Amino acid sequence: METKTLDNQKIVDFSLFNHNKFDDKKVRDRVRKWIKALKSGKFTQGSGRLEILPGEYSRIGGDNDSNESHYCCLGVANKVCKLRQRPNQGTLSHSWELLGLYNSCGDCIDMMNYALTDLNDRYDWSFDDIANLLQDQYNVIMKERRRIIK
Repeated sequence: METKTLDNQKIVDFSLFNHNKFDDKKVRDRVRKWIKALKSGKFTQGSGRLEILPGEYSRIGGDNDSNESHYCCLGVANKVCKLRQRPNQGTLSHSWELLGLYNSCGDCIDMMNYALTDLNDRYDWSFDDIANLLQDQYNVIMKERRRIIK
């Protein structure tokens, strides 16, 4: 599992999740479920909105001429974790904390100008790349939690 880099720095070095939110087992479970879904190959990647339904248009992603929905990485989380966010939105405006994120776009706090929405929409990261990033970040937090508990 190789994590991509931006500006020659490994993303694993930067804060994506709010560590305090990981005290909640439900948050940890949702993140694991999200990672698994991104790696599953069951979702077609799109951009600009959480979900682009067949026949719909997205300002960033263009027309969806297929017979299946397209999702941004946050849209996959919305779907599999049942976050109840309206699919035509571009961010998780009222449910981001349920995933332990710092904000609705999934900003990397220590590396301004990069967010999950950017990696998905502007930098063309695949779902696999994003899943690897999420897994790296999850592992860093869990390792730190185990160190503190000892």
